[in-house]
Amino acid sequence: MNEATGSKHAEQWAAHWYAVARSPALGKGRPLGIQRLGRRLVLWRDAAGEAHCADAACPHRGADLGLGRVQQGALECPYHGFRYGGGGACLAMPCEGPDAKPSRGLALRMHPVREAHGFIWAWLGGRAPASLPALPWLADAPEPDSSSAAVEEVWNARFTRVMEGTPACLAQVR
Repeated sequence: MNEATGSKHAEQWAAHWYAVARSPALGKGRPLGIQRLGRRLVLWRDAAGEAHCADAACPHRGADLGLGRVQQGALECPYHGFRYGGGGACLAMPCEGPDAKPSRGLALRMHPVREAHGFIWAWLGGRAPASLPALPWLADAPEPDSSSAAVEEVWNARFTRVMEGTPACLAQVR
């Protein structure tokens, strides 16, 4: 469903990197459920602190994984406790016992992630190519630091409409 219009017709997006969250928003002990480009996503950090991104619906029963928790770096579903590793594979199915072998059909749909410039970036344009392009960043833009300020705002507009107006807005700023 499109978050801005409420319509069930989702817009199609070109294969690109998108800044989906500010890095400080993603702690180590809890997942972060977000909605971007009309999709419900979940972000979490594994035991090494590396960020991961997946579709938020648990493949078992569709529970929102953003409401779960992170246990020893694995994302745990809030409904039946299924655990998923950073690669998306189901690692544990508590309702089936400790010796259960999860099927590959229970894997999460993962999205490649990079963390840079104070943001968590996700590749949301479908199947990622073998070699992902560089992150989009303005060469002269300063890196965020302690003197930086950030503002997050939800616009009641489709992403394509916002992007159509961006070149004119940037021209006025220069």
